[in-house]
Amino acid sequence: MKILQTSFYNPFENRCGGVEQVIYNLAKNLSKLGNDVDITCIGSKDNMVETKYGKLFEFGVPEFKIIGKFSIFFMKALYNRKIRKFIKDNGSNYDVIHVHGDIGGFKELGKFNTVLTLHGFSIQTHENRNIFDRLFIRFTSGKTEIKNMIFAKKIIAVSNAVKKYASKYTFKKIMVLYNGVDCQRYKPLKSKDRKKLRQRLGFKNDIIYLLFVGGDAYRKGLDIAINALNFFKNQKVYLNVIGLKKFEDNIPNNIRFLGRISEQKKIQYYQASDIFLLPSRGEGFAIAPLEAMACGLPVIVSDMAGVNEIISNGIEGFIVNNKKLESYVKAITMVNKRMGKRARQLALKYDWKRQAGLYTRLFKELVGS
Repeated sequence: MKILQTSFYNPFENRCGGVEQVIYNLAKNLSKLGNDVDITCIGSKDNMVETKYGKLFEFGVPEFKIIGKFSIFFMKALYNRKIRKFIKDNGSNYDVIHVHGDIGGFKELGKFNTVLTLHGFSIQTHENRNIFDRLFIRFTSGKTEIKNMIFAKKIIAVSNAVKKYASKYTFKKIMVLYNGVDCQRYKPLKSKDRKKLRQRLGFKNDIIYLLFVGGDAYRKGLDIAINALNFFKNQKVYLNVIGLKKFEDNIPNNIRFLGRISEQKKIQYYQASDIFLLPSRGEGFAIAPLEAMACGLPVIVSDMAGVNEIISNGIEGFIVNNKKLESYVKAITMVNKRMGKRARQLALKYDWKRQAGLYTRLFKELVGS
């Protein structure tokens, strides 16, 4: 089959987020199954690049930095106009057009075998924001996602929570397909190799190292993680933060911000850490906890992380209510090494090879119908 995926950022670059990671891993594994996968994304100029999975079509979109955090919505609006024309002219060349989240929203999608994956539902994941932000999301990303549901022939949600919320806006059947992880790349180390890695990273033997991964401090609940850490002032518990350079002033000395790092470096921190922590306020299906589990790391996540749907509380880690800060503190003290081994076994069930196979089956059913 020939498949077109619509990405926002370039999924081959380090700046990409969770959705782009899904697009990249799908392209990689769908290609291994004999499919050709082209991808669209924003770029500094209109350009086409050959990749080992298919063509990458970049569309030049300015960043609108002058308007701050709202720039991304203007970028998406302009980008959607460009891919609308592209799909109008080239859509018939593809067996399946696979759109993601709020990329799309135009009627031309209804003419083709369009599949929509909802990685979250913007109206839901921004419920805790101020009223202005909620209204803005409702009439930008939320509106596009609703339109995508109208035009798509198949709708996929990455968790039951996303399915439940999206079902309020469509009568169409929504299928749940969880995100995956590359268990060959994300894997635990042997004890002696892990010990050497911890030494190289400057870890100390008498300290418990927590790990937080995410670029959206508020939605991912970084402030909750920091407040939980404050309960351990006289104990040796540290938190490493990947994805952010700084959060706020007066951060305790036992918190270190690593910023954006390479994927290989991120894997090393998963492998060397003791506990993964994600007190998210809203997710479709957070990928980072699944990556952590694949590396044999016990996880502590909120009941809003999406990934909580596959975790058994007290088995691979703990699921915590964000409104009860003391529950995070208790969970940190109760984690044990057996949970890490069980976490790895759970992650193996969601290897990208398997998840891509489920997508392929869905695509074939759509093309065959």
